Amino acid sequence: MCSSMLTSDELDRYFNRGLRFSEEIRRCHPSIWSAAGAALAKAGEVMHMVHDNSSERTEEFLNLLGLWGAVRRYQISSILEIFSRNLDEGLALLRMATEVTRVLKAVSTNPAVWAIWVKGDERKSAEFKQAAKFDLTDPVQKAVFAAYNFCTDYGTHGHKTSALYLVETPMGREPSIAGVASIAKSWFVHCVAMHRLSLKCLVDDSSDLFIACEVGLTVAEARLLGRIQNDEFFRITDIDCASQA
Repeated sequence: MCSSMLTSDELDRYFNRGLRFSEEIRRCHPSIWSAAGAALAKAGEVMHMVHDNSSERTEEFLNLLGLWGAVRRYQISSILEIFSRNLDEGLALLRMATEVTRVLKAVSTNPAVWAIWVKGDERKSAEFKQAAKFDLTDPVQKAVFAAYNFCTDYGTHGHKTSALYLVETPMGREPSIAGVASIAKSWFVHCVAMHRLSLKCLVDDSSDLFIACEVGLTVAEARLLGRIQNDEFFRITDIDCASQA
């Protein structure tokens, strides 16, 4: 009983830490919180449009739509980790979103590789690797690949991002708000590209449905990039953080 109580206390401490930091973003930088939420909501809306307006909801189509939903869920978890000042964890989850986007791209290119991926044999399969390879002449695929590389270098394999931004806070040494802004900026830059590629994998890009969905994603992306351009949050530096400590 004592052991379980200690475990519960530690989880409570970690939970309350993340809640405090993410609440700080929501309270002090509501435009940033709202912009991320609105982009994710628009992605969900586009997914529903694709589902509701597709005449043939085959098993393959539903599998692809399920993968797209996973991309969005990883992005949600990613931005919440970033706002909670868990920067490496946030980048690792964002890389997972790019990896699922890559799987979606592979399966839409060659439906036969679905079984390979489900069995977990994709690393050994030349067929899967060929279908999954990003076409870097396509700006959308190039953008997703850039997100994958960034998250790999600084999060999943780097494991140093949080440590780079450590400052003294009332809760001890923690990543600074400047670090949160820096990594959130990458999330804002790369978020919509994954949904745009997912859309291209499911919908004919000459259709009215594609155009309507693309317009919605373009508006969401413009709002995210507008926040980067105009919001003071993205100009916070560690010098600012030190002066406020």
